[in-house]
Amino acid sequence: MELVDIHIFWPWGFLILLIRVLPIYFAAHVLMKDRFHPAVTLGALLAVTAPYRYLVGEGGKYEILQLLGFYILLFLVMLVCKQTNFGTTLLLTAAACLVQQLCAFFSFVPLALISRDSLYYMTAYTMPRQLILAYLLYALLFGSALAMLLRMLVVRRRQKTEPRLRTRYGFLVLFPLSHILCSALYFLLIQAVGKDVYDQYIGRYQYINIFVIVIFVTCLLLDFSLLFIVERLEKAEQRALETERQLVQNRMDYESATMLRDEKQEFRKVKHDLSNLLTVARGYIEIGKPE
Repeated sequence: MELVDIHIFWPWGFLILLIRVLPIYFAAHVLMKDRFHPAVTLGALLAVTAPYRYLVGEGGKYEILQLLGFYILLFLVMLVCKQTNFGTTLLLTAAACLVQQLCAFFSFVPLALISRDSLYYMTAYTMPRQLILAYLLYALLFGSALAMLLRMLVVRRRQKTEPRLRTRYGFLVLFPLSHILCSALYFLLIQAVGKDVYDQYIGRYQYINIFVIVIFVTCLLLDFSLLFIVERLEKAEQRALETERQLVQNRMDYESATMLRDEKQEFRKVKHDLSNLLTVARGYIEIGKPE
């Protein structure tokens, strides 16, 4: 029996593409909803993700792992695109393509735990020197983005204008970091102990793997909960702005009413003085009339 790849059929291929896009769409919508319509954001993600299977090598379990790294880089590019111009975004996109495989490497521990009994065979092929190089490149990518965002914040404050960098962007930068750093620590542990020690003290005890799975699931839930936290912060910020705007409007209305009252009082005084002058003038005129 010959196997048929259902990706070649348009409905199934589009469904797989939609499944690939949905995980990153929610974060993209939070970032871009004040600039683009949700349909525009979804269409852009579909257009960017569609050629993915032709640009990155596919093969068994590593296809999903590479896709996770692709999501992380796409998220970073969208974050920087929100705050920078097109040229800077293009350069960072090129840098993201260069380190895409490295980001994928930092993302597959949960899948490794599910697909295999031992983590060692999924990570032992990486040499410590390559691992250190991966850490440096990955840290350089995120460090550059964070430095750029901080620089924009300082420049905006120096110009005494409202900074475009809001609190929510600071939270969203943490979105891919927690489970990635947790993965890096676990990789260091595996690389340090060696295969024999791993099989003797770690691989034979399933509760250690279960503990690691719980940690990764917790990190993943915390990452996605950041989106809801950001939404609540944004709503609170909007309510604070509305309250401040209403207070300013009430102050202006009070000042206008006070000014109007003072002007009416001044007008009454002028009217009263003018009435007195007319009365006095009428009296002089009547006194000066001949009998």
